[in-house]
Amino acid sequence: MSAWHSDLIAIQEAMAKQESKSYFQLPLLEIFIAIAFVQSHLDLLSYLLKLTSPPSTSIFDKVYSTSYGRSGQRCAPGLDNAAGWLIVLDAGWMHPPFPTEELIYHAISDSDSQCAISILQRIDAISIKSFPIQSLFREATWEVTKWAVSQLLASGKEIDSGAIRAAATMSVNGPAAIKILLDAGVDVNAKSFSLLGTFDKDAIILGERAGPSGETALMIACRYGTRETVEALLRGGARRRLRDDFGKSAWDRAKEAGRSDIMELLENFTRKSEGRDT
Repeated sequence: MSAWHSDLIAIQEAMAKQESKSYFQLPLLEIFIAIAFVQSHLDLLSYLLKLTSPPSTSIFDKVYSTSYGRSGQRCAPGLDNAAGWLIVLDAGWMHPPFPTEELIYHAISDSDSQCAISILQRIDAISIKSFPIQSLFREATWEVTKWAVSQLLASGKEIDSGAIRAAATMSVNGPAAIKILLDAGVDVNAKSFSLLGTFDKDAIILGERAGPSGETALMIACRYGTRETVEALLRGGARRRLRDDFGKSAWDRAKEAGRSDIMELLENFTRKSEGRDT
């Protein structure tokens, strides 16, 4: 128990700072458990959860039915704790139906790949219809991304073209991500949602300030991606002369971003590909 001395002090300090009277209406053990979770004292959390059987409705069941859950605030103070959630799930202190969207978010945002994968497996996240595939390429570790994509494909799910546009911005592993998606049959030239087709009046007034519209993965990579990612897209069949809803090509977007290396790459690739469909 001496190894937890600092943890117990942290609990006492945290309890002294609590301002919500409703917090103290919980059983004392649940107060200790909640503070251990929020403070990320994981060994202590595991120990406390084993002291009694989980209640039919625990504090963790309640947390996403409160104002945090209703407001969609997924990063409430102390809740963004993937390792803690895994301990809670394994101990049976959270009951179905799980707050799947929030738990997926916590998992893919975590730097511990094995912990993230364990949570996704525990809640059967791959079966969720609205699994946030694009968020994988923006936020998850490479190991988690590879695992999730392989599981999605094995389950027969189609990978949305938004994934390849998200992968186009990756600073690391961009080419590998592009290859995985192309092998999965994702359309390399698929365009993003068109603002002009839906909000004609607003788009005319706002112009490009309204946001990206009708962009391909290549256009996005020319602004935000690496040279290697652009090369991977070109080798995968990305068409250089396609234009977005504002009439801009990939070369135009590279020029706007000051990407002289990308502009040169596009020009050289065009010369090498003369006579082929662009």
